[in-house]
Amino acid sequence: MTEITEITEIVDPVEQFILQWGDAHWGVDRSIARIHGFAGWPVPWPHGVAKVGTMDTIACTYPVHTASETWPTMSYAALVGRQWHDLPARTRARFERTRQLTCYRGHVVRSESTLVGRCFRQLARLIGGPLPLGDALGPAAVVVMTVGAGDSAWTRVYRGKGGRHQAIRSVKRFSGSTGLEEYLGCGVCMALRVRTEGCSLVFESCGYYLAFGERRMPLPRWLTPGRLTVRNTDLPAPWFRFSLELTHPWFGVVLRQEAVFEDAP
Repeated sequence: MTEITEITEIVDPVEQFILQWGDAHWGVDRSIARIHGFAGWPVPWPHGVAKVGTMDTIACTYPVHTASETWPTMSYAALVGRQWHDLPARTRARFERTRQLTCYRGHVVRSESTLVGRCFRQLARLIGGPLPLGDALGPAAVVVMTVGAGDSAWTRVYRGKGGRHQAIRSVKRFSGSTGLEEYLGCGVCMALRVRTEGCSLVFESCGYYLAFGERRMPLPRWLTPGRLTVRNTDLPAPWFRFSLELTHPWFGVVLRQEAVFEDAP
């Protein structure tokens, strides 16, 4: 889900900026989430949410799991397998955190897209805008909040042109055929495979579908933007690189983004 507003800078601490988004009315996506709740996805208030104020709004905007549902005891380490321990300690720690709320500050250092990629950006707004809307460089922030039974709500904030910001929200859930999926908005989910590539932890999409409770309806390939690949790579401490690449089977790489963030203390 995407929100855009006029803000001149990302305030410090970043949590306060994210809390501002939590008070917004998120229109159709909030309604869709409620419909999913009635259809079978519980939308609980996670234990400890009160400690972060209106962040409960972010947690309750998307369906999340309870301990009794599919993949209740999964973790990124379990999905990766033996190669997990080949990753740098800082990378492993980033995805083993048990804190309720973690914030990363950084900068977008590279962003480019083709005409096809820009078209996909606009079309994706129909489901909430899960892709960056522009190629502007500058400050960025990521807030990760633990919700449900191991699920995590991700809010990525980018500065656009003219002082406008974009906030992208999604929820990673240990569910689906691969053990991990990402809820993008309006009922659309993306199945993810997790693997290592050298010293990087890689998330790669392997299908999109509509989710109705525990039911999945695959979307035809011609309705999808292609394979999304995200890499998380350590740089000299305390920095790490987040890179995103969207590759279409007909048009090749249509969108790239690279950002450098500082590890949370």
